[in-house]
Amino acid sequence: MSFPAKYAPAYSSTAKAAFTANDASSAVITTSAVINTADVESGSLCANLYLQVYTINLAIRGKWQGSVDNSTWVDYAPENGAANVTLQSDTGTRTVSVAAPLAVTSKKYARYGLYIVGGSTGTASDVNTISYSYRKYNPFTMGA
Repeated sequence: MSFPAKYAPAYSSTAKAAFTANDASSAVITTSAVINTADVESGSLCANLYLQVYTINLAIRGKWQGSVDNSTWVDYAPENGAANVTLQSDTGTRTVSVAAPLAVTSKKYARYGLYIVGGSTGTASDVNTISYSYRKYNPFTMGA
């Protein structure tokens, strides 16, 4: 007998965080709250993003990161081997969910980070909100 899946309500990690002088080349990213992957059913984690950009020529990308100690972080490459894609460029707003790679549960902690590509920097009016959605891990679920 298996138990029905339980879905975690969207776990809000940031409330209108502003972009600053972030750039991937300097390894500086706007980070979100950390998720303990012991609570996450493999293959169910996603980051829900709301991006609001007013600075012209900003190109915003994101990446999943994992850690064993919640202090030293490594990047996960997209599963298809491609480069991280631009989530928002130029001005406007966007709402999007980004699925975590399956390997994200191989480390104890995971987070999603955003960074600005190129020489432009954000201002206080360029903001983001990140939350997480996932199916809660259930040790009593029987495999198929």
